[in-house]
Amino acid sequence: RMYIERAVEERVRGLLEMFPVVSIIGARQVGKTELVKHIGKTADRNYLTLDDVGILTRALEDPHGFIDSLPCPTTIDEVQRAPNLLLAIKKRIDVEKKSGAFLLTGSSKFDAIKGIKESLAGRTAIVRLYPFTINEINGARLGDIPFFNFLKCESASEVLNAVPQRKTRFQEFNLKDLVLKGGYPPISIRDDHQYRSDWFSQYISTYIERDIPPILDVRDIPHFMNFLKAVSATSARQTNYSDMARDVRTSNDTIIRWFNTLETTFVAQRIYPYWRNIRKRIAKAPKIFFQDSGLMSHILGINSFTEAVKMNYDGQLLETWVYQQLASLSSLANRKADLYFYRTYTGQEVDFVLESGERLLAIEIKNGRTLHTQDYEGILSFVEMMKKRRKCAGIVLYNGPESFPISKEVAALPITSFFV
Repeated sequence: RMYIERAVEERVRGLLEMFPVVSIIGARQVGKTELVKHIGKTADRNYLTLDDVGILTRALEDPHGFIDSLPCPTTIDEVQRAPNLLLAIKKRIDVEKKSGAFLLTGSSKFDAIKGIKESLAGRTAIVRLYPFTINEINGARLGDIPFFNFLKCESASEVLNAVPQRKTRFQEFNLKDLVLKGGYPPISIRDDHQYRSDWFSQYISTYIERDIPPILDVRDIPHFMNFLKAVSATSARQTNYSDMARDVRTSNDTIIRWFNTLETTFVAQRIYPYWRNIRKRIAKAPKIFFQDSGLMSHILGINSFTEAVKMNYDGQLLETWVYQQLASLSSLANRKADLYFYRTYTGQEVDFVLESGERLLAIEIKNGRTLHTQDYEGILSFVEMMKKRRKCAGIVLYNGPESFPISKEVAALPITSFFV
C-alpha cells in the first residue's frame, strides 16, 4: 500500500532533534506503525514491535537488559505492552544524553501516557496521531492547509480572503462518502462497502478483546457494548450522565468510568462548553464526539447517507466528521488551539469555539445547501458578545458552493473549502 504522508510527520522529525524520546499515541489502526517506519527509513532507525511475542517476552523478563542491548536510535512500537521498559529507557538516556534516541508508539492513554509522563517527565515529547484528515487524503502539505490562516482571522473579509485563491474544488469531493468512511487509513482510501463493514467489525472485536479487559471487569463488557452503541447515537450532542445511566441501566459512577475508558482508548472524546470563567467550563455538561465518523456509522448500522437522513443522524455524522478534522488540525497549530462548544440556557448555541491565545474562532455546521436567518443567529450573538473582549470571527460551514459575508465578523463557506 502506498504511504500517504501525515501532516504531523514534520513535527515528529523536529522533536526528535530536540528530545531524547518522542512518543506517538493514538487509536489502533490510525497509522502509527506506518508513520514511524517511514520516518525510520530516512533516519536509519532500528525498529521493533512488542506485538512480536518473542520480543515482548524478552522485554518483560529483563527490561533493563533488553533496552541496554538495543542500538540507538531505536523505534519501539506498542510500548504500553511492556510499561517497565520506560524506566529502563530513562536510565539509558540519562547516561547517554542523545536526542532522538527512542521513538515510541502506544495505543492506550491508560498505560502509555500515564507511564510516559511518570517515567519520562521532561525527557519526552508526546504527539497525538488522529485518523486521516481530508487534507492528508488529498495530499496537501501542512503549509498549504487553509485552517491555520482561518485561526488568525478577525473579520468576515479576512475569512473570505483566507480561502485559497484557486478554482473551487467543491465538486471534486463526495462529502457524504467521506463522512461515512471516516479517517482510518485502511478504510478512507477504499470504496468497497463490504470491506468497510468487515473491517469495522474486526476492529470492534479487537478493541473489545485487547483494549477493554485491562481496564474494565470482564463482567462489564456486554453492558459496555450497549453503552458504546448509546454513545454513538449521541455523538455531537451534550451528554447527561444520569440519562445515559438510565438508558443503559447502570449507575452514574459506572457511566463516568466508561466515558473515561472511551477517552483512554481514543474511541471518543468529551469537549466542554466555552465560558469566560474557566472553572465553569468544567462544571457544565460536555459534548461527546466519536473520534471517527466511519466507526460511528458502522455501530449505528448506517450504510448510506440516505439511511442516515432517514434515521435522523445525518447532522450528527457531519458534525462528528468536522470535529475529527478540527481536533487533528488544532493539535498541529503553531500556537495551541483548544476546542470548545457554546450553549446558553435559552438554547442559543455554536457548534465549535476554537481558542488560540487571545483569538476566538466560532464555527457553526449546517447540513443544507442553503442558509436561513435562524441558521446563524447563535453565532452572530456569540461573536457580538465576545468581540468586546477578544479578537473574534465566525464561520458558518454549509453544503452549498458559495462563500459570502453574513456580517462584519461572520462569513459563510462551503465545508470543503474550509479544509482544503
